[in-house]
Amino acid sequence: METQISSLISAREVAFQKPQLYTDIFHNLLPFIYNQNTTLQTLVIDFLKESFVDEKLDKELQLQLADELLQPLSYLISSKSHLELPRAPSPANFVKIIQLTNHIYPIIFKKCLSSPQMQDLESKWDQLQSLRDNLIQKFGTAYPLLPLNPESDASRSTRSNITLVMFITNVLSILSIAPPKDPRAARARKLKNTPEDLSIVSIPSDHKFLNMTRLEVEGRQILDVLFDALNDSRIINSPLFCVITNRLLTLFKKRPGLVSVKLFDFMIAYESMNKEDPLFESNQLKMRLIRRFNDRILKVMIGYCLNKSFVKDTKLLKRFQNKFTYYQGMFEDQRKRGLLKPDSHEIKREEKRAEFKKKKITGNESLEEQLQNNPSESPLFYYNSSPITPDLSYSSLYSLISPNNKLASFNMSELPQNILIDMIAYSLQNTTTRKLVKGLEIISDRFQNVMKFQQNYTISQDQDIQIANVPDSVKREDDKDLQDDYNPDLVYELPLPNYMTFKDQKKQLLKIISQFMELAQLDYKQPILSDVSNDDSLNGVALSSWKENTWLVFLTRLATRGLCDAQHTNEDGTVENLNDLVRDAIFTYFTADIRGRIDVVIDWLNEEWICEVARNRKEDNEVPDTPVYNAWGSKVLDNIIPFMENSDRKIFLRLLSELPSLNEQMVEKIKSICLDPIRYKFGFVSLQFLIMFRPPLKDIAINLFRRLYQETDLDDLKAECLSYLKKYCPGEYT
Repeated sequence: METQISSLISAREVAFQKPQLYTDIFHNLLPFIYNQNTTLQTLVIDFLKESFVDEKLDKELQLQLADELLQPLSYLISSKSHLELPRAPSPANFVKIIQLTNHIYPIIFKKCLSSPQMQDLESKWDQLQSLRDNLIQKFGTAYPLLPLNPESDASRSTRSNITLVMFITNVLSILSIAPPKDPRAARARKLKNTPEDLSIVSIPSDHKFLNMTRLEVEGRQILDVLFDALNDSRIINSPLFCVITNRLLTLFKKRPGLVSVKLFDFMIAYESMNKEDPLFESNQLKMRLIRRFNDRILKVMIGYCLNKSFVKDTKLLKRFQNKFTYYQGMFEDQRKRGLLKPDSHEIKREEKRAEFKKKKITGNESLEEQLQNNPSESPLFYYNSSPITPDLSYSSLYSLISPNNKLASFNMSELPQNILIDMIAYSLQNTTTRKLVKGLEIISDRFQNVMKFQQNYTISQDQDIQIANVPDSVKREDDKDLQDDYNPDLVYELPLPNYMTFKDQKKQLLKIISQFMELAQLDYKQPILSDVSNDDSLNGVALSSWKENTWLVFLTRLATRGLCDAQHTNEDGTVENLNDLVRDAIFTYFTADIRGRIDVVIDWLNEEWICEVARNRKEDNEVPDTPVYNAWGSKVLDNIIPFMENSDRKIFLRLLSELPSLNEQMVEKIKSICLDPIRYKFGFVSLQFLIMFRPPLKDIAINLFRRLYQETDLDDLKAECLSYLKKYCPGEYT
């Protein structure tokens, strides 16, 4: 590479030192334009710029070689993405490409006028027109930079757009009718060596492919490009405004019939205070200065037109004088107030913008009202709305904010999962449907572009793009052995996944349970997602939002339904169930705070009972046995009863009332409370509750009272039992 660079530099020096060798060197260097190495491209572009734009090449050779630049220049600006070949040129090289096109346009036009019969000249003219249109389409964009949004792109490539304005006005000078020149001034023009004024007037009526009327129409269409930029509802930056207005004024002096009406109308009607700020622009001081400078530029233009007596119509002249006087008064007020201080109109504008910035778009406003009231919150615009990504990273694919924003370099994967969930949920709740859909459309377009480019290119580790379809002539010799083994009839089958042993399954399940238990420790003050269904029936949606106990629903459904058949018989004949791991985790979580987590165990045991009954239901509709529920229900009572105190009566009664089923063994466990000298009244109240509110358990509770009466030696306990027996067995006890 270094050898090539040094050779190019030496060849360029020789070409200018020995003009007789220039043509050969020119043809040898021109193919390097198609090389993807930017250093080599830049050297060749600089060589061409020195030759043509800087006039180091004589006129005859320029006329001879100019049309050979059309295809290379068109190639350099043909890129639509940074992911495809050829890549977009650098901003500096793009400016040189515009300057080269600007220089060769009149040369080729003159060549077409003088030698219309020359071979392939018509196709060269078509190439020139295509190159011209391609460049003009890039005016007002960020090209060659990656586009972000239409509002900010023009100010990001100001230098390129300024050079394009100069090119457009030079093209307009050719594609318009030149006014007749005073023959008396011909000698003066010759003495001053004034450049030839080319225009479509010089085209003969019988020219082979140039048509004056068609080219004049094209010129007026190109002129509209500049006036559309000036008359846009958004204010444009001062450097671009200055260049456009000055070049139009220069063009007016050469082609008054083309520009005069539109230019004078613009100068009278322009009012910077009526222009809107660009979207995403929050620097109000910057916008005030842009308005100040634009007004001063226009005042200078109006004064120049008045001094040179360009305005002949008396009514129009009066309007120009009034506008000039208006600007003088406005600038005097600004001088007294201070250039940087806002006037009354600007204060109202900034207050209105601040007011709407505080409000959120409700979705009830019309689209026009949303754009007018709060454009930065518009669902149609994101700062980075480009359908093209600068690289193939996930951040480039999904980022919709400015690359200069500090959040663009922030690694979101470092945040805890619960914070990410909260951020995503809050964002979804506080955005409009239009804005969400627009963002998804942008990401979808980017993904489609990336997939399209990946079909033709492979990306290396250093992000260089290489052509995937390598010709056979440059394949490696090692590939020959691989080609011999290729069988087109062989059907490829994906390999089966590795078999997971029961031990591996337990290990993975424990990881899942651990993650859910971490979620259980989080504090959810409000649902993360809004409800999607209000159906409270049995067939309704079990989880419509992520709430405080949502993790419990997942685990209970996993234990009772998802893993109901996950069993394994060990070598010693014992049977292990994966769902018991989930049940044990829920039970352990409950025992850590039996008073504060009574809801957890009630929901879990109800789910256990319902699923077991549904799974084991018989044809006669009798309630089947529920051994799993009975075992874990008994285990819960065994662990909760020793810790119940008299103050926990409401908690325990709630458990007895909301458990779906209680058998005799479970009720028998209350006996230990009744035998406690301190808690016996608590136990008796629990048995009375079962008699009154759970009739199927009445006989079991009364029998427990009988046994307590017969077995106890404590007088207080015996008297308490007798009082309940007299109440519920009046014929048996008196």
